[in-house]
Amino acid sequence: MLKKIFLAVATMALASTANCYSLTAPIVSQSSLKGGSSFAGLQRAPSVAAQAASRQSKATISMAKVAKFGVFSPFVYAAKFALGTPKLSNLRGRAISLHSQAIGEFTDWAGAGHIRTKIIKLAKVNGNTLGFLV
Repeated sequence: MLKKIFLAVATMALASTANCYSLTAPIVSQSSLKGGSSFAGLQRAPSVAAQAASRQSKATISMAKVAKFGVFSPFVYAAKFALGTPKLSNLRGRAISLHSQAIGEFTDWAGAGHIRTKIIKLAKVNGNTLGFLV
């Protein structure tokens, strides 16, 4: 049952990381209006602003030196108090390793190994936003 839930969540995450390329709303080019192929209209090069934003987002990913306070931050602080910093770091490292392995297995199963690192980076950003990295 847990595997089905994980697969459903992972497919939703893959759908949300489609890099602004959507098959549901194709771009109509002028050539397709004249009876030509619309394939060229579907191929959209990223804009300069999108490339700059991509570079900035890559530069802002850090190893939680300045982590965001999120929904789960109080629980992380409680675990840090109860377990101690070294034990929490060990537990966090094992959890991240298991999650990365699960992402790798899923991308191998789905035949999408080329986006494995993107999904792992997305998981890290989401973990920071939710407050797991405080």
